[in-house]
Amino acid sequence: MEPYWRYTVPEMVIWAVIYIIVFVSGLIGNTLVAAVILRTKKCATEYFLLNLVVADLLVLICCLPVTLLSNLITRKFFHC
Repeated sequence: MEPYWRYTVPEMVIWAVIYIIVFVSGLIGNTLVAAVILRTKKCATEYFLLNLVVADLLVLICCLPVTLLSNLITRKFFHC
């Protein structure tokens, strides 16, 4: 039986730490940008930027964990 993991445990921990740093910095940065936008007067540019913040947060929350797992698991896991 072949292993399902692509990397050794220390390498997986390094990958996870890198992804967590990107995740947390993305959440903090986008939340701060949204807070600044919501405090100011609203114009078309600020609505556009707020839309980009929401889209970026959705990508961080929905795609980043799945990308980490697909990076750690070998391709053989998905084939019968």
